[in-house]
Amino acid sequence: MKKIIWGLVLVLVLLVSITVQAQESLFVYCGAGFKKPMQEIGQLFERKYGIQVNYQFNGSGTLFNQIKTVKSGDLYIPGDIWYINKLKNGDQGNYIYTQAPVGYHTPVVITSNSNSSKIKEFNDLNQAKVQAVLGNKSAAIGRVTNKILAKADLTLNTVAKMGTVNQIAMAIAMGQGNVGVVWRANYKEFEDQLQMIKIPEEVNIVKDLAIGVLEFSDHKKKAVKFMNFVSSKKGQKIFNKYGYKTTKN
Repeated sequence: MKKIIWGLVLVLVLLVSITVQAQESLFVYCGAGFKKPMQEIGQLFERKYGIQVNYQFNGSGTLFNQIKTVKSGDLYIPGDIWYINKLKNGDQGNYIYTQAPVGYHTPVVITSNSNSSKIKEFNDLNQAKVQAVLGNKSAAIGRVTNKILAKADLTLNTVAKMGTVNQIAMAIAMGQGNVGVVWRANYKEFEDQLQMIKIPEEVNIVKDLAIGVLEFSDHKKKAVKFMNFVSSKKGQKIFNKYGYKTTKN
């Protein structure tokens, strides 16, 4: 009888051990615009390797400041490689253990489907009827938009600034403004509610995207595995599905 009990105990311990291994997790600071592709990639990764992926979604700048403050977590994927480079070359040392390319972000102008202001092309943005909703400095799209407008010598009548690119798209779709600047992939998510206007190549700024493993990660081996999975052909295919470009042309 005792042997049977001890046998059951050993089986129980083994099952608990397997469960704990299956519940091993990674923590990823993720730009809000990546939510859909990264959630899908995370689910595939967990099914394949038994490693759960937990995300914090927010503006890239907000996450950047949080990483520098708390110095914990495993990976970071911002909406602009600029943030990765800043963490590699900051005044407090290198926060990036390793990194891999993901793709490219292309800014576009959006209007609502009604487009009552009749904005048809980029040069129409200098009209007084423009009511722009743009990203603030904590959002990668906000930093890039400021540079694009400076190159084009444009100053927009801005009625609101948002902390994430998703909030910009939602605001325009709901009629809180008539013009916004978002990433092309975010337009694709709302394309049944929005119209897209391309930004001329001579003033547009296409941004490289990368995912980085954080230097202070306690799970570097697993984090590198996830980074490589995101950057793999399978990960690229998912990014393509959601409107991201994985080649620059």
